Amino acid sequence: MPLDSIELDYLSNLLENSSFEPDFNKKIWSIVFHSPPHLSLLKIARNIVLQSASNEDDVFKNHAEIAFCYYLEKSSQNEQHKILHALKNCKSPRLRMIISEFHIEKGDIKTGLHLMSEILNDIGTDHALYDSIMIWMYQRATSDLKNEFLQKAKNEHAKVNIHSAKKFEWICNNFMSEI
Repeated sequence: MPLDSIELDYLSNLLENSSFEPDFNKKIWSIVFHSPPHLSLLKIARNIVLQSASNEDDVFKNHAEIAFCYYLEKSSQNEQHKILHALKNCKSPRLRMIISEFHIEKGDIKTGLHLMSEILNDIGTDHALYDSIMIWMYQRATSDLKNEFLQKAKNEHAKVNIHSAKKFEWICNNFMSEI
């Protein structure tokens, strides 16, 4: 059952004026996620995301993930576009994965999968993220996308960027082979 405005105001004040453990913050965001958009919560979520994304390291804090999902789901289309554009080249592979998945969920599969292919260069030993990307590729890739990736591989070979070329060929051969 969605919370009313008084309850949302209360939780907004808690998030704004208190510092809780990340797990407790995640629980609050999980609760408000199922309620209508709330201006104060949108502002808090945006600040959390921008602060987490601007950290020098490439780690997107786990408790900020649900705040970002709340912001994407509850903000206006114009605000969604602004933040997606602002963060599409951030360091954090996890944040870029959320952006990629959001594109796919909104029906822009091509953009989402292209963004995921770029994440592969930066995930290191994050096997969960790697597996997630491969599942998306396997489930959502089309023959047009496969052809685009093969063309990218050809272009990368021409630029003598062998690592990138091999990545696109590998994606096509292993996760788009039945297309």
